[in-house]
Amino acid sequence: MQYIKKLKLSNFKRFEKLELEFEQGINTIIGDNESGKSTILQAIDLVSSGNRNRIESSGIESLLNKASVKSYFIGDKK
Repeated sequence: MQYIKKLKLSNFKRFEKLELEFEQGINTIIGDNESGKSTILQAIDLVSSGNRNRIESSGIESLLNKASVKSYFIGDKK
C-alpha cells in the first residue's frame, strides 16, 4: 500500500519551514484554530493532483509565505 511518508513545506502559506513524517495507515492532525491544519491538507492536495491550473487558480501569491516574500524583497535577492 502506498502512503505519504514525509511532507516538507518551504515558504508555503503560514509555514516558512515545516517537516512532518507520517505513519502507514491513519494519521491525525490536531491543532488550534488557525494553526495550519488545512494548509497541510491543501499542500498534500495540490501536490497529489499535479495540476498546474489548480495552483494558478489559487493564485500563487496566496500560496507563498508573506514573511519570506517580504524578506526576499528587502534582502539581496539570493
